[in-house]
Amino acid sequence: MSKKINLNNKDYEIGNYYNFHKKRIEYTIKRMMDCNVKNVIELGGHPWAMTSAIINNPSLNITASVSAQEITQWTDDIGITVSEYILKDQKNTEHRFNNYSVNIERTLFDIEEKVDCVIACEIIEHLKRSPHIMLLNINKWLPSGGKLIISTPNGAQFENPFTVKSKTPAYRYNIYERHSYAFTLSGLCELVELCGFKIIEGDILNLYEFSGFGKVRALLSDIPNQYFRKKFRRSIFIVAEKTADVAELPRVPGVYVYDENWENIKS
Repeated sequence: MSKKINLNNKDYEIGNYYNFHKKRIEYTIKRMMDCNVKNVIELGGHPWAMTSAIINNPSLNITASVSAQEITQWTDDIGITVSEYILKDQKNTEHRFNNYSVNIERTLFDIEEKVDCVIACEIIEHLKRSPHIMLLNINKWLPSGGKLIISTPNGAQFENPFTVKSKTPAYRYNIYERHSYAFTLSGLCELVELCGFKIIEGDILNLYEFSGFGKVRALLSDIPNQYFRKKFRRSIFIVAEKTADVAELPRVPGVYVYDENWENIKS
């Protein structure tokens, strides 16, 4: 199904992406509605399918995005650039918001917008070095009680037993387009909690449609047993609430190798 948007006077066809991610996008919108949030910051908007879904929901408002996909060769710190983005959907509805172009896992920075929810969907698995810096940024922006929503592939799931291939995605010209780390639910929850959040919902779900042999996997994932949920469900989904201002983690998270040189972590 064709689905086009226009971003900054450039047309994008997002139909294939939207169709593949439709179930996840709809679930994320539902959870935002359940949390009664209004003003949302989206991390990693490209290809803007989730953004389009949010602006078409009258109860939600994109106040800003953080996305540096226009930078094809990243240095460790790319500075901070703020630009007005104009997004038009198929109905030609226009929505304007600020986009912050910045390396969110290397630079702590302030935003101008007031926000009560930050979503980081299919983002954290791409980060190369310091995902806690992204979470500390989010903590900095949100008021007490503000909501954080994260989705990421389930790192505990089985690979396809009938395919012999590397677990790592193929190389791409931009290292931030590849999955770098596959989280387990417990590992991600611990990291989020250390950054000043309380987990409201932490679950492993099937947020994508299964086809072919995958339908057998879907049936196995519904067996009421934690082992089968962890091994056969595809997506980790977390809703968290900010409970404390945190600028420095009290200890090294379990998903990191211990090193006293970590930035913004007490040694």
